[in-house]
Amino acid sequence: MYAKASGMHIEKGWWPGDTKDEIAIGAVLVQNTNWSNAEKALGNLRRNDMLSMDALANATLVEIETHIRPSGVYKRKAGCLKELAAYFLSVGGIDGCARIQTWRIRRELLRIHGIGNETADAILLYALGKPVFVVDAYTIRIIGRVTGRASEDYAAIQKEAHAASNGDPEVYMRMHAFFVELAKAHCRKVPRCTGCPVFDICGYTEKS
Repeated sequence: MYAKASGMHIEKGWWPGDTKDEIAIGAVLVQNTNWSNAEKALGNLRRNDMLSMDALANATLVEIETHIRPSGVYKRKAGCLKELAAYFLSVGGIDGCARIQTWRIRRELLRIHGIGNETADAILLYALGKPVFVVDAYTIRIIGRVTGRASEDYAAIQKEAHAASNGDPEVYMRMHAFFVELAKAHCRKVPRCTGCPVFDICGYTEKS
């Protein structure tokens, strides 16, 4: 079902999801938890035929809350999913977003309670195929260590990433996946620098 990232070789389809709706729903469910918990919630929705925007729009909050409980903060996420489903249905579904400018979709996503920059951009990139780079905590950590300039300025980091690419969504996907896999394998809170593929260019002063 899922294409995996092996080592530092990032395969196409790294972000989990069989459909665009599932990808967008997963982006909400994985907030403040891990993929294992998000997948349990996705599995519950799948088994109950609720893994689509149409189904979520027609379901009650209690039904959604019951199925997504494994993902944590399920009441907030259920409300978020209901709003998200209502938005997409109002524009003709996720496929209907193809004709809408990226900045307009992003603005509407950020108006939904429970969706911030990272989740909005994950939906834009992985579900809608828009050329937007996702900045997460891993990205901020790695860039800070490599450059020696710690910054949590989301817009500034995103601008630099955009300047380093050719505007191809697949490039943004691979860039984001690389940061995530690098952080898990090497650039942890306590870094494991041995064997790190960016060791030679990293400015981290306490490399082992």
